[in-house]
Formats: sequence, C-alpha cells, structure tokens
Amino acid sequence: MGTKTRLKAWQYNNGNAPSPIGRGYSRQQRQGTNMPDMDEELKAHYRQGLRARIEALEAVRAALPEVAPEAIEQVKRTAHSLRGSGATYGFPQISRVAEVLESANDKDFPEALGRLIEVLWETVSEEQKTRNTVLIVEDDPDITHLFQVRLSAPGRRILFAETSKEAQRILQQESISLILLDLVLPDIDGRRFLEILREQPHTAEIPIFVVSGGLGKQTREECLALGAEAYFEKPFDPAVISKAISIRLLETARPAQEPYQDPMTGLPNRAALKNSFTDMLEKTTRAQQSLSLAIIDIDHFESIKNAYGHTAVETVLKETAAAIAQSVRTEDFLARWGEQEFCLLSPNLSKEETAQRLDNALKILRSKRFRLKEGRTFQVGFSAGVTDVTDDISLEDIVTEAGRYVYQAKTSGRNRVMFSKGPEETIDKKILLAEDDDLIASIIVHRLKREGFEVIHTSDGVSALEAARESPYSMIIADVKMPAMDGFELLTELRKDSSFSSVPIVMLTAMGSEKDIRRGFDLGADDYIPKPFSPIELLARIRRLLKRR
Repeated sequence: MGTKTRLKAWQYNNGNAPSPIGRGYSRQQRQGTNMPDMDEELKAHYRQGLRARIEALEAVRAALPEVAPEAIEQVKRTAHSLRGSGATYGFPQISRVAEVLESANDKDFPEALGRLIEVLWETVSEEQKTRNTVLIVEDDPDITHLFQVRLSAPGRRILFAETSKEAQRILQQESISLILLDLVLPDIDGRRFLEILREQPHTAEIPIFVVSGGLGKQTREECLALGAEAYFEKPFDPAVISKAISIRLLETARPAQEPYQDPMTGLPNRAALKNSFTDMLEKTTRAQQSLSLAIIDIDHFESIKNAYGHTAVETVLKETAAAIAQSVRTEDFLARWGEQEFCLLSPNLSKEETAQRLDNALKILRSKRFRLKEGRTFQVGFSAGVTDVTDDISLEDIVTEAGRYVYQAKTSGRNRVMFSKGPEETIDKKILLAEDDDLIASIIVHRLKREGFEVIHTSDGVSALEAARESPYSMIIADVKMPAMDGFELLTELRKDSSFSSVPIVMLTAMGSEKDIRRGFDLGADDYIPKPFSPIELLARIRRLLKRR
C-alpha cells in the first residue's frame, strides 16, 4: 500500500492558503479608495509561515545542550532568514531578536534562542487576537450596555459604534472578525449600510449578524439576500446571540490552526505525532497492549545533501517514507520527526516485531538505486532504534532512549535496526540511588533516565540496603548525610557482603574535606564526588566505572 493511500486519515490541512498577493487589485488601484493596503493580509500570511519555524526551533531548544553543530548552524541560518523577512513584513522586533541569535556565542545561544521563540509565539498569537474582535453597530445605550455585559467572553474583544460613519472608521483601523448590526441607525438605514459593507472589498467577507426591532419577515429575507449571515428579532435572547457568535468565530479561526502535515513527504509532522502520542498511549494502556516507538535516521544524509542537492534529498525522503509505510500497518502512526528522521508509533507490537518490520523497510529501500541526471546512481539506507513505551515516561524521554539505539546502529556500521535485548541489559543499566534531597535526586534520576538507565531511588540508608539486597544493581550511588543510616554506614554494610564485592559504589556528598574523602575510599568507595557536582561529570564517571566491570 502506498504512502498516500495508507495515510489518508492523517491528511491534515496545513494552512496552505493562496497567497494574499494578487487579488486583482494593483497598489495604484488600492490608493484613493476605502480599501486598505494589503499589508495586514501579508502579515497574516507571514504569521502562518512562522509556525513551522517555531516548531523547528523548539525541537532544537528541547535537545539543548546536546545539539549537533549542524543543528546550531541551521538555527542560525533560520535566524538570518527571519532577520531579513521580519523587517520586510513589518515585524522589526523579530528582526532585532533574530540578529542577536545569529551572532550569539555558545554561552548566549540558549537564551537568545528562547527569546526568539518567545517573540515568534507572541507574533503568531497576535493574529489570533484579531480573529476574536466583534464590532457592534448600535445607537441604543441600553442595548449597548446589555451587549457589553452579555456578549463578553474570554479572548473576545468587543468594539462599539453608534453610527455607520463611526463603524467605517473602526473598520479602517481594526481587523474585525464579526459585525453585529442594528437596522435602525441615526445616519443611515441599516439595510443600505449592509449593502455598502458587502460592496467594499475589505468588509465583503466579514460575517454580519443583523438585529432588528420587529420589522417583519420581509425585512429578514431582504437582509439575508443582501448578505447577512443571521437575523435576530428584538426582543432577543443575548445567550442565543453569544452562542452564535462563538460558533462563527471558531469557524473563522480554523484556517489559522497549526499545520500538522509535512509538505514534502505527505506524512504527519512532529506536531501531529505529539498530539497523538498521549491518546495512543492511553488507549494501549487501557487495553493492556504494548506500544513501541522507533526513530529512523537516514544514513549519510548530510553527504547526500552536499553532494547531490535539494532535488535528490527530496526524492530520498519521499522514497524512505514510502518504504517504511509499505512495511507497517494501517494502525501504526508514521511521522516525519526531523530533517532526516522519522518516528513510528506501533500499538500492540513489541519492539522486536517493530524492528522486524523496519528491517523489511530497510531491504526495500536498499534495493532502490537513485539515479542522477548525469547518469550516476547511489543507494540509501537508514539506522533505526526501537524501544518499548511505558506509561511513566514522557515522549521526549522515550525518543531519547530510542535515539541511543540509533547511535548504536550508526557506530555498528549503519544500515541496521537495533533495540534493547532483554533482562541482561537491564541489569547492566540498573542503578540504586540513595539520596534524601529530592531536588538533587530528581536531577540525577532525570539525567540517568535520559541516558537509558533504570534508576531506583531511596531516601535513607536503611531503605537503600533493603533494596540492594532484593535486586541486582550495576551501581550504587549514595549520599553521606541521610536519616536512619548514613552513607558511610551503608557503604560498610554493603562491603561486608561478598555479593556486592564487584558492584561499584559512588559517594555523592557535600562532605568534601580531605578527611571525608579518605574515609570514603578506605571503606571501599570506588569514587567520591563532592557537591555541588556537574551532572555531565557524574555521568562520565558512571560510564567509566561500568566499563571497568
């Protein structure tokens, strides 16, 4: 089954609206008329395009500080682009902040990146505000007050005009989402004003609800024929009008929704997978089914891009997506995760079964030869990592775990799929942490889990000793100052037991005097790390000790 057929259900509207440029009016024609310049439409078009930029920047920020130099360079290229386009489209703040990020050094890069993302989100959000502005054209102060009280809603902005002239002024200055129009106005008949609004290009598409003081069925039909979308007779129920406005504003906002489709491959994108992950995890957990996740990374992608260009890259991405889609099931969720990465969620499949399907996809892809215009050909493969998903781990952490197996596949020669092999690996990656400071413990647990370790945390020495005797561990990390039994006492008890003779024990403590360090080593500690400590240094020491086992 081909990619387009299998993924039909995931064909989201990605907001690819026609360009606002070129609606049949030249700049000269717009001048001297009531039609505003196209700047606001261009800004709206630009805001829509920012969403994909935000997603890519957010992905890099989430991976900090362990980001490849190529990703940093791509971010700076994006900043360079935004520096120019921001000023061009009338967003000077974007241009200024992008310039800072473009020239930022390694130390300032995270802060500058975060600031740019913040400004971009503010810019995108500003568009949504314009989609919730209601203009009420009504000269009766009692009715106006009633609308003010009863039609207000979170995120909704209400403006008032007593005359058609005042309404026209507001319409020239503001982006209006909906007009609520009374037919009895002091300066013009409401039906004539409705007709004028429908004739003007800048108001022709604005939804208009008419409120009438009992002028009869004929007036209702006349207003609808002139272009009103709804008609309400006085006396009216404000709750009914408010609900109708809310529904119509939601419909107006739909074109601005976040795009969920990768335009190059036709697959769902990262945002779509994030939105679906929680739901899929809940369903499989409720049904007591397994769920596996795989990261698929195209081998030698940068070399292909540099050697053969954009056209070849596009073909490689499409063919890789097609090969994977051909090998997986309809219920599986395949998305483009990064520039050269795909992510696969497979409900009710073990990691072994998912790996088998990806092995088949790899064979399909490797059987293809990509031909260049000059007659040269090349082959493409991928490295993939697969892991089981549990209900106590975030999407970011499970992707990190799968990424470890991608790395193993890359370093083992590429063109292969790798996954954890079973209990023996779990034992090699199982660490007991005895730490009574929850903040310190949370940092250590988070960091070690990201690296694929299983961490059991206890907050006192007695509990740690019991846990150590109940299950095998590859390493024990212990604080010194703990309730019930301190770290030195725990270390002494563990070294008395021959079953712990080969288990590395690391002391992690604020007691960093020479006397304390000497005591720790004398009692049998394999390493002694004073607080404050670097999580990166701790991880490096853990790996060194485990390699020596």
